Amino acid sequence: MINNKERIIWAIATCILLYGFENQSAKIRHFEMLEKSYNISSSVQKDLFHELQIKNSEVEKQGYIKGFEDGKTHGLISAIHDKGILDYKEGYHAAINQFNLTENNQTE
Repeated sequence: MINNKERIIWAIATCILLYGFENQSAKIRHFEMLEKSYNISSSVQKDLFHELQIKNSEVEKQGYIKGFEDGKTHGLISAIHDKGILDYKEGYHAAINQFNLTENNQTE
């Protein structure tokens, strides 16, 4: 026959075990939510980085096209003025304009 003290001890032990189990379950749910949030955030960051790379590539491409067109223009002007089509100065300035560099901020 189980006396009242044993019943109380078993009831308290059962409550402590159930509380510990529920606490661990809550922690697991919280960590699962954190993992899902991290995965979503990581996916968004990857997409934004990819978009930034595409935009950077487009800007570089536009700079190249602008430099190429400037080079053609300078070549045509040189040809019209009977200068050599491969005049160093004109080509140099076209290349500088292509990369958006100025002589003031270049370092040697």
